[in-house]
Amino acid sequence: MLTNTQRVDDLEGRLYRVLQTKLRACGSILDMKTAKLWQYAPTALINSHKQRQVYLENRLIQAIQYTLEQREQQLLNASQTLNTLSPLATLNRGYAIASHHLSGGLIRSTEQVKIGDMIQIRLAQGHFTSQIKDISHD
Repeated sequence: MLTNTQRVDDLEGRLYRVLQTKLRACGSILDMKTAKLWQYAPTALINSHKQRQVYLENRLIQAIQYTLEQREQQLLNASQTLNTLSPLATLNRGYAIASHHLSGGLIRSTEQVKIGDMIQIRLAQGHFTSQIKDISHD
């Protein structure tokens, strides 16, 4: 038969073992919950979003650069077309532009002038005034 002291010691031992078991079980649960919490940690989500942002920024920069290159090429083509069609380019090829001396209206046909009219002739370098002395309708 056990004495009261032995019985208390035995109960204390059992209580200690039960508490240890319970404490280990709670520790395991805590570890699992902590691991699960880290899966949903905002830092991981933030890092993921930061990587996505960097990726999208790079794509945007590439798209902008491509668009700028396309627009520069379009501008260059338009500039070349304008230069080809420019009156100054026409003058540089040896042509002249005739206009009425007073009104400045362009002369496109001999029917727009009569003998004695004063006209302005513009060349690639400079201009002069001339008087119509003869007209032939070819």
